[in-house]
Amino acid sequence: MDVKRIHKKIMEIAGKETPGKILDVPCGSGVLLKYFQEKGFDAYGADIDPSRFQLDSAKFQKADLNNRIDYEDDTFDYCLCIEGIEHAFNPYNVVSELSRVLKPGGTLYLSTPNVCRLKNRFHYFFTGISDILEPAPLPVERPHNFMLHVSSIPLPQLDYFCRSHNLEIEEIFVAQYHSGKLFTRLLKPLLRRMVYKAYKGCRDKEADKVSSRLARFMLSDEILNGEMLIVKAVKHR
Repeated sequence: MDVKRIHKKIMEIAGKETPGKILDVPCGSGVLLKYFQEKGFDAYGADIDPSRFQLDSAKFQKADLNNRIDYEDDTFDYCLCIEGIEHAFNPYNVVSELSRVLKPGGTLYLSTPNVCRLKNRFHYFFTGISDILEPAPLPVERPHNFMLHVSSIPLPQLDYFCRSHNLEIEEIFVAQYHSGKLFTRLLKPLLRRMVYKAYKGCRDKEADKVSSRLARFMLSDEILNGEMLIVKAVKHR
């Protein structure tokens, strides 16, 4: 995983936003916070490991995304969660907390390895384990277990987490593409038939709207060939 590529993509898409109050969690050393400070944002950072943080000019506190984070409701205009949710034992809580501290109308940018790409699907078919997870078995006595990838989250599940907490995924991006577009084109007719079959038969118009959006995402080059998924989700007012 190339974190620099992810940071570059986040700067490219979120850097166009109107400056406001922004939280980056987990923020690591503070690379993104420094960028957004320079763009005029009021930057806050949080991370489970304070020793990693190196930016004195930003406000920082320790936070564990498996639990409640120490910010009031409706505090931030923007939240960043870059390559963090797959490290959490409770990814549902991660989205819940980010939505809670986000203002109505605020925007969440969240990235995670794209487990729905075709390469991973074939890996899972033959091995029974996602290729974004650590080699089996996961080490239980390893220091800094919070650095392990312990949660493999496909886009439909992430979308469910968001919708459960008043967030709607509006756009998806990837930091880089995996080779294999020719193979994807060959499979596309079968994929289209299977995806639309899986997402049809909705009970009402709202569910049909969600299913249509997910089907479109699941057939996109971003999902089929993208290495690292970035979602942009907006909190309903």
